[in-house]
Amino acid sequence: MDSSPDLMRPGADQEVVYGHALLEMQDYVGAYVAQARNRATTRKGPDAVGISMLLVAGALLASGSIAPGVWCVTVLVQIVAFVLIRRAPAAAGRRAFNNQPSLRVDLALEPKGIRKTLKRSDRWISWRVFTGWLETKEAFMLYDGTELREVLPKRAFADPALARELIAKRLLPAERRGDPEQGNKKTGLLRTSLIWILLTALCFAVCQLARHG
Repeated sequence: MDSSPDLMRPGADQEVVYGHALLEMQDYVGAYVAQARNRATTRKGPDAVGISMLLVAGALLASGSIAPGVWCVTVLVQIVAFVLIRRAPAAAGRRAFNNQPSLRVDLALEPKGIRKTLKRSDRWISWRVFTGWLETKEAFMLYDGTELREVLPKRAFADPALARELIAKRLLPAERRGDPEQGNKKTGLLRTSLIWILLTALCFAVCQLARHG
């Protein structure tokens, strides 16, 4: 971990918050996992679909309509799907970290935007690009619609409260704008539920063909 003191410069720069950090994979993994937790209500529907299908398969097994092997494969498919869905946020965080052009970054939160100085580039991003922000214990997360656009580790700032104050002046908390991760709640719910249904249907079809083939 590498950080230097945050500065509030006098005069024209009095509202600029400076920071410096060496980015770590956990910064992005933690941010994406926190984002997924913020979507907890979105996951209840797909989970209910998966559990319901297991109960249906159990009832069919008890009635003798399907063979025990079919039921076992169905359970296995559901478990694998459950694990993959739960691990997806951490995997997305690792990909985002690996896509960073440089791990060492200098930050300047300015009145009109964010300046990021990397090893070989200098980027300036207007606050207008972002639609909201969320905060975790480790970072500030800035959104562009449903996309997590920037992860700002709190350890980059000597006083994270100064960064929080400036961000709060420029952006509304995501939950007050209809949380960006809730914006596509219905679409995400339908997509994930459909995956559960298709996996189960495919499992039944393959097992039945193998049984009667």
